[in-house]
Amino acid sequence: MPRGPAPQPKHVLALKGSWRAPHREELGDFYEQLPEPPEFLRPRAAALFTEACIALDSMGVLAKTDRHAVVRYAAILDRWYSAEEEMAKDTIHYVSMTGRGGEMRAAKPSPAFAQATACHEQLRQLETVLGFTPADRTRLGSSAADKQAKSADPMSALLARG
Repeated sequence: MPRGPAPQPKHVLALKGSWRAPHREELGDFYEQLPEPPEFLRPRAAALFTEACIALDSMGVLAKTDRHAVVRYAAILDRWYSAEEEMAKDTIHYVSMTGRGGEMRAAKPSPAFAQATACHEQLRQLETVLGFTPADRTRLGSSAADKQAKSADPMSALLARG
């Protein structure tokens, strides 16, 4: 488990007047136009890759170094969708393990359930890294996320008028 809060971006530190701002590394080189999905991705994963790139670009955080993380995210999300679709066809998500005498010894998850569970954990980690959850977007400190948060907060709009 990491110690303390996650590091804040350079522009957030500069706004706060922190002495650490000049020493903080930037996010990296940004794309001029959105990257194309790799050819090996399945069609749904390719569409998810493009969707994730659009979302990250609108937050202002899509750097060239993020490409591989976004590819993994799209591939795992596609795998998770496939497992969930497979589980929707069947109501039994555990397989019984029987002993030599035919008695039930244990139960293990079905392959689709095991795949969905593994993908769920991997997605949670990648969503945190990429900033796809509300708490992680605030940690990234992107200007687009700040604009969306301010425009969505009715109290901020009321105070700004007064």
